[in-house]
Amino acid sequence: MPGFTKNKNKNRNRNKNKNKNYKQCRLAIAMLVVGMATLSAQARAQGTVLHCGQLVDVESLQLLNERSIVIENDRIVSVTAGYTAPESGTTVIDLRNQTCMPGLMDLHVHLATENSPSTTLERFTLNPADYAFRSSVHAESTLMAGFTTVRDLGNIVGVSLRNAINQGLVTGPRIHVAGNISTTGGHGDPTNGFRANLKGSPGPDLGIINGPEDGAQAVRQRYKEGADRKRSINYRSLDCQSINPPRQQLLNISLATCFGQLSK
Repeated sequence: MPGFTKNKNKNRNRNKNKNKNYKQCRLAIAMLVVGMATLSAQARAQGTVLHCGQLVDVESLQLLNERSIVIENDRIVSVTAGYTAPESGTTVIDLRNQTCMPGLMDLHVHLATENSPSTTLERFTLNPADYAFRSSVHAESTLMAGFTTVRDLGNIVGVSLRNAINQGLVTGPRIHVAGNISTTGGHGDPTNGFRANLKGSPGPDLGIINGPEDGAQAVRQRYKEGADRKRSINYRSLDCQSINPPRQQLLNISLATCFGQLSK
């Protein structure tokens, strides 16, 4: 049908334009983020100036035109109107055709995994090295989406990924790693849903506790592993394949012991 073919071609062209604009946007973000990440220590010390066509001011909720962002030693030192003339040795990143905004924060991520129909099976087939490679990909895509800081609430390679990013080995956002602490059968029990001969009895070394002493040991283990934060999962979630509804699982004395360890 001629009419159908005409509309089909029009939609195809519209989609091509959308993809082109999306790729251009991704390229601009990638040039900024990767460019900043690969600057030498000397260049970062001498300073960097971003010339932004527009800047989102999150305090006044306004879109400001023609702003310069001055960065020294990886820290923003000033934001001024107009395009600041760079000093000798200063690196200039031209974003006059782009809109700049503060980095976003996501306080609940799992960079090691991505929900898919094969997620459950992968718990039995993937090795820590597999999760490490996947984490690096997820970390970079998260950064390119505009998230410059995240809190990872459960990642088998979270500490290593954080360290690799801090050392400049891979590209990703600033990561605050939280070590999980849960109860037997709770939301953080890694054996939930396994058949009987695979369940075992995970303990404080895996963050599974059932009393004050276990809690103290688990917190200390998270410190030993290098976690930035401790995440107490004090409930049973609906994904634990249990008929019981979500409810508090740790007695207050156990919680108090965990929190007490955090202050030591």
